[in-house]
This record gives sequence, structure tokens and C-alpha cells, in this order.
Amino acid sequence: MSTDLATLAADPERIESLPPDALPGLIGEAAALQARLWARLQSAGAPGGASPDQRATPEGDELLTAAQAAALLGVDRRWVYRKAKAGALPFTRRLSTGTVRFSSRGLERWKEARR
Repeated sequence: MSTDLATLAADPERIESLPPDALPGLIGEAAALQARLWARLQSAGAPGGASPDQRATPEGDELLTAAQAAALLGVDRRWVYRKAKAGALPFTRRLSTGTVRFSSRGLERWKEARR
């Protein structure tokens, strides 16, 4: 018997009857759904006075990974993470605890300002 996330959301008690081998797939689906929900929240803008690192990304702006941002800056990925953690990169976007991305437009503006 196959169970999907919609079925479990409607009846969470069914979780107890799931076979253990079905759990990793469902957990992966739930994580993917959560990531899409976070992305949607970011694109809509966080309600109630979002902090600068939680504002919606403007149209045409791309959220970059640390590796992508590092390549554009010509630095190591670890440098990008260290500076982002220290709050030194204003183009950092915190999506959730431990998950950051970097605004491509913000990165370009930052590079221009530093020339």
C-alpha cells in the first residue's frame, strides 16, 4: 500500500503503520516540499517587517550557492561562508537555519562598490 504526503497530512495517525523502508522516501518528499515552501515565502517577502537578510529577492535576481558566489568573487567557498556568518556580506540571504544563498544582483553591486 502506497502512502503519499497528502494522505499523511490528512491523517497523521497513519504514520505509525508505515513500513520502515517507506520512511526515507517520504522524508525526502517532505524536505523537498519544505524547501519549496521556504522559497515561496522568500519570493513573497516575509510578513511583518522582515529583516534585510529575509526580504524577497527582486525579479531577475538569482540566489547563488556558496560555490557559485565564490567563483564570481574569485575566492574559496569557505571564505564566503566565514564572511557570511560574520555578517560581512550584505548580499547574503538566510533561507533557514544553516541554509544561506547569495543574491547575484547584490553581489554584483557589492563588487562595484569595492572597486
